[in-house]
Amino acid sequence: IIYGALCAYLMLGMVFAFAFSALHAFRPEAIEGLRIVDASHRAAPFTEYAYFAFSSMTTLGLGDVVPVSPMSRALTYLAAVMGQIYLTVIVARLVALYSADALQRHRD
Repeated sequence: IIYGALCAYLMLGMVFAFAFSALHAFRPEAIEGLRIVDASHRAAPFTEYAYFAFSSMTTLGLGDVVPVSPMSRALTYLAAVMGQIYLTVIVARLVALYSADALQRHRD
């Protein structure tokens, strides 16, 4: 169950990375600080979006990649809130279930 929760968190990060990628494709000025590999299309490697998504989800926010448009800021806020809710509520619940199960096995 714990490994499943970890995989779900990583998948959530990838969903946000794809969302940031799509947003940047339609509005290249929405996110500043991405390492651009194709200047003609202002394309960034997917690792840049994943980096920004996970730094947002963990609320690390290093400041090297910055959301500047209202849509990118809203998506960044959503990533931060979802990341924190996931970590505090879902993982805490899974750990509590795991601890209760271990205690029950110890009693038996």
